[in-house]
Amino acid sequence: MRVLKILGILVLGIAIFALALNYFVRATSVTAISGYLILLDQKVSQNDYLFLGEKEFSTIIYLPSSNAEGIVTYCSFVFPEGVDEKADITKDGIIDYADIYLVAKSFGCEKTDPCWNETFRLEKCYFVYSGRKFQDPSGDCYINETDLNMVSKNFGKETNPGAYNCDMDEVCKSDINKDGIVDIMDLAILANNYGKYASEFVNYANIKKGDTDMNNDGYIGVDDVYLVAKNFGQAANQQKCSTAPLENLGNNKYRVRVNGRGLYYVGVSYRVLVI
Repeated sequence: MRVLKILGILVLGIAIFALALNYFVRATSVTAISGYLILLDQKVSQNDYLFLGEKEFSTIIYLPSSNAEGIVTYCSFVFPEGVDEKADITKDGIIDYADIYLVAKSFGCEKTDPCWNETFRLEKCYFVYSGRKFQDPSGDCYINETDLNMVSKNFGKETNPGAYNCDMDEVCKSDINKDGIVDIMDLAILANNYGKYASEFVNYANIKKGDTDMNNDGYIGVDDVYLVAKNFGQAANQQKCSTAPLENLGNNKYRVRVNGRGLYYVGVSYRVLVI
């Protein structure tokens, strides 16, 4: 009788231990779930495309666990239907004056000529404000602190906008509106355009004249010019963007941040750990 009692206690103990072990294993087991999301609400209108420069977009997504990790993995150009994206020679997401300029500068070049592999030099960078065209003073095609510092340093100095060497003179370049003096108006124009890219003639040092041969006939001719002209003014609905990690906000909620211009489709790959 006593032996049976001891056996019963042992069986009960083993059962309790088995239940506890099963609970512990289940509580600490990890299931990995991988997935891919497409976010559809990152759109900038075509009218604003040239003037926004780089912008941060933020979207909230919900995943099946609060233990997730992932990054933005996909952003790319998608031009409107019927637009020939070969006409976007600069690959900046819009077919504009820059593309016309490049094909015009290449006009008449043949594949057998030395010019075919020539790259384009840095040209003047202009931005448009209040219907007028102004030159980017630093020449890097982006309005930033460098430009503001240049104008601030030369503030109050008189200039000669008509001078033949104005493009070589820092003071003259600081006179943005070319009214003969570097003053508050020049700073105001830059401040209102801070963070924007120049809309014409940016740096195309990586583009060869041969790259403007869009119909692949070995000659930069009328057909290439026509292709750009026919698609002129068309902008892509989205732009390539930098990768960014998911930001955990708690309660299975995550924020996706991406930087770019004119984003439309943004893909996010993720890995969720479900405990």
